Amino acid sequence: MKFCKLLTFALATLVAASCVEPLEDSHVTMTDVRLEGYGDEVGTKSAPLSSMPSTFHCWAYVGDNTPTYMCREGMTYNNSTGKWVSALKHGNIPSGTNIRYYGLAPYNSTYMTVPAYNTTWANSTLVYQCPAASTSQEDIIVANSGLCNGSATAASMTFSHILCQVRIHTCFDNVPAGSVTTVNLTNVAYNGTYKFSTDSWTSVSGTRTMTFTASQSLTTASENVQIGTDNQTMMLVPQTLPSSSQLQVRVGSTTYSTSMSGVVLTKGRRVTLRIIFNSTTSISTGNDTDCAPEYDMNVEVQYED
Repeated sequence: MKFCKLLTFALATLVAASCVEPLEDSHVTMTDVRLEGYGDEVGTKSAPLSSMPSTFHCWAYVGDNTPTYMCREGMTYNNSTGKWVSALKHGNIPSGTNIRYYGLAPYNSTYMTVPAYNTTWANSTLVYQCPAASTSQEDIIVANSGLCNGSATAASMTFSHILCQVRIHTCFDNVPAGSVTTVNLTNVAYNGTYKFSTDSWTSVSGTRTMTFTASQSLTTASENVQIGTDNQTMMLVPQTLPSSSQLQVRVGSTTYSTSMSGVVLTKGRRVTLRIIFNSTTSISTGNDTDCAPEYDMNVEVQYED
């Protein structure tokens, strides 16, 4: 499933080829930006974005050199004009100059380090440390305009997701009754470096347990139920989970676990872990005629674009 909200993208300070006189310094304005996403989710915080945020970072690289025109500059949405407006004013771009615009959101994050002013296009990277709590994890989106002629009147940019979204669902209605209190995904790499020019992650390292707490009642008929809220969706650095990784789900006083070895978390994709509870032997509760089922847990991995 794919979601696409189409808007147009224009730069008010770019000079048309027919212009002779330079424009006065003015704010860069952008109207209509496109976001391609995971699906039809709507939410905030770690919940996947379904439309453009109101503010994002913008860089403007002259050719493949340093971003001398704009660097880490905020573009903020103006509700009255329907445009994103730069924080600073800029002069026109000389005719014949090739320029590349790059966008990044969220705008201010305590978990990422963004390129500095003197960083070339080839060396521009985002360094990210994914927090353990899923409610603090962010949906990071980026856009690259490609090289544009500085005399053009418009350019286009498409924002896309660079993390992997992970959700937990029940698969069948054969589930243990009780309240889900904790979900853990163990031994997940949380450090990563994303390179602007190659649209890829490198230096993925470190491991920690990604987690969220819940208070969600299940019955034996709870089929295809999402565990946790949209805001508890995990947003993880792309990677292949190691042999030591497990999914752990606590229901009532029992923690169920299953291996996540080899599960691939791909950039820009949604992965749904559909948990399957299998009834095994029955355990006596003290009365020969009163027995409760015992369960083990497996996972069906579903990938979506």
